[in-house]
Amino acid sequence: MRNKPVVFAVLVLIFILIVVYVQRNADPAASSTTITSSESAPAPLRYIGVGWLVHWGETYDANTEWKPFTRATRAEMENYSGKAWLRLTIPDNLPARDPYLVLIGFKQFEATIDGKLAYSFNMDGNAKHIHPIMNIHPIQLTMEDSGKLLEIQMQWIPVNFKTTWNIMGTRYDMLWNALKSDWSVIVYVTLFLSAGLASAVLFLRRKQELLYMWFSLLATCAGFGVLYKMFLIQWLVGADFIYYWKDMLLPFGIYTFVGFYGEALRLSRHLVFRLMKGVLLGYTCISAWAGWFHPDLYWKLLVDYLPYSFAAVFVVVSIYVFVQHWKKRDRETLWLLIGYSILVLTMFIYLLFNLSNTFLQWLISLSRVMPALLEQELQGGLLLFMLCLSMVLVHRFSEVYRQVERHTVELAAKNDELETFHRSLEELVEIRTKELEKANQSLEASVRETAETLAEVSVLEERNRIAHEIHDVVGHTLTAAIVQLEASKKLAGHDLTKSVEKLDVINNLVRKGMEDIRRSVRLLKDEGEMFDLYAALEDLIRDTELTMGVDIDAHIAALPPLPWLTQRVIYHALQEGLTNGIRHGNCSSFTFSLLRDEQRVRFLLINDGTSFGSAKPGFGLTTMMERIHLLGGTVHVRANREDDGDLADLTASEAGCRLEITLPLH
Repeated sequence: MRNKPVVFAVLVLIFILIVVYVQRNADPAASSTTITSSESAPAPLRYIGVGWLVHWGETYDANTEWKPFTRATRAEMENYSGKAWLRLTIPDNLPARDPYLVLIGFKQFEATIDGKLAYSFNMDGNAKHIHPIMNIHPIQLTMEDSGKLLEIQMQWIPVNFKTTWNIMGTRYDMLWNALKSDWSVIVYVTLFLSAGLASAVLFLRRKQELLYMWFSLLATCAGFGVLYKMFLIQWLVGADFIYYWKDMLLPFGIYTFVGFYGEALRLSRHLVFRLMKGVLLGYTCISAWAGWFHPDLYWKLLVDYLPYSFAAVFVVVSIYVFVQHWKKRDRETLWLLIGYSILVLTMFIYLLFNLSNTFLQWLISLSRVMPALLEQELQGGLLLFMLCLSMVLVHRFSEVYRQVERHTVELAAKNDELETFHRSLEELVEIRTKELEKANQSLEASVRETAETLAEVSVLEERNRIAHEIHDVVGHTLTAAIVQLEASKKLAGHDLTKSVEKLDVINNLVRKGMEDIRRSVRLLKDEGEMFDLYAALEDLIRDTELTMGVDIDAHIAALPPLPWLTQRVIYHALQEGLTNGIRHGNCSSFTFSLLRDEQRVRFLLINDGTSFGSAKPGFGLTTMMERIHLLGGTVHVRANREDDGDLADLTASEAGCRLEITLPLH
């Protein structure tokens, strides 16, 4: 792993920067904005921890006993549900400008100052989609409110109050304090959402790679999860309804986690992973339904029951991650294992914070740096986890790139082999043709040749026939392969995906060429078997359009049963005409017709390429002419300048070349 030290150095640097940041925030000298419980300290922001009185009951009178609102009093109210009343004499040392009292975690209450309504929220109880903790309520005060009685009537719901459930200070100081505490969250959100967007773009460019999609969903889920921790958004936007749904990210995040690991371990189609994804997606949908119609069930699903889903999923994934790494021992499974370990440790510590207040207080007592460090624990752990997963993506992308390079080299070598084979095949056909011509000349000079000479001519004719068959069948396929190979070379530099698709087409063409050779050999053995001319012509036209990128306008009339040899001659004539037009005439479109005229079959093929002119016919064309003459037909190849009777509508262009053939029906 050549890049492993560099990656770990980057991770360590990020961790050091986080530690430095939290140490700076933990140092009282590093910030002028502090929160204190002192009543008389003129700090910009302060938590009023003493002076509050509480009474629970539907109403009160002059004889009602009020108790100090302390931790012990809240413990007494743990099983109480109903109205509760809080009182506070507003301190005398209010800020001179724009003072505010901010209450956190109240779902249904109203506040009065000396009996006058100062703030009201959801007193009718109609707003049910409110987060029990993540909601803030700023109550604006004035200097004249100093010494007055602040009374809060609320619907008490047993819930853990935040450590600082009320904050007093100026609006400016609160916003400035929120901005200072949220800047690191902004950095985390930017990193997560940028990673999610980049992965989504990669997925859109290469949709068959589902790993990009799962990473995008997971990074986006982490980004919004951290975004909801920002106090500044709650203050400026007041998005109570949005914060109510923030915990839905937990089951959906577990779902995307399982999807990513299943795809990364190449086990996405495994029954266990498919079952886990189905259950988690169903759990997420049920939680969303409960959140809208049954808020109490919603919180039970997300708070009471979800940890069990966490445990079950992580146990199963743990087994598969360790087993796959033990089997493969590669970089990809190693990064998956490291990221998984970081995530499990992060979630374990996070759950301990929420389930055990004693453990949390013990950690805080260890060092003055610990509170700020614990504040960064969740998002810092998620960042390290996502970095490990991004290394999996990098490894997967580099692996695909190496495979493409290897295939390109292999296909280039195959291209050279194909060209060499094609040249040698043409040379062989030319040699056999010359031999056959010499034999024919000898045969014309002396019709009374010995039996040995006749036998030799027979062998040469059979060889020539086989060569013709292979030339007609394979030459067409090899021409298509060469065209696609040239296109693949041009695309390799700027469009890797289309280049790979072209390589798949070439691979199929080469395989088709081999199958055509075998089929030709079988046909040479069994010339009398059934041959469907219409289906064969349709297949040839369709394959040529798909592989060569040309247009063919075909008109094939119904024909009576034709001899087997006549059908083969017609098929090979069309094959030779298309191949020559593409290879030598640079054609882009053809017009083909096959009609019956009295006792003849008329064949006409017109292209828009370079005119045939006075060029000497090649081997394939010469062979085709010989076959047609043997069957008593005629063949003409000339420039496309003349209309031809009832086929005038097919010869509108004067460019290109036309091939005309007539064959007797019997």
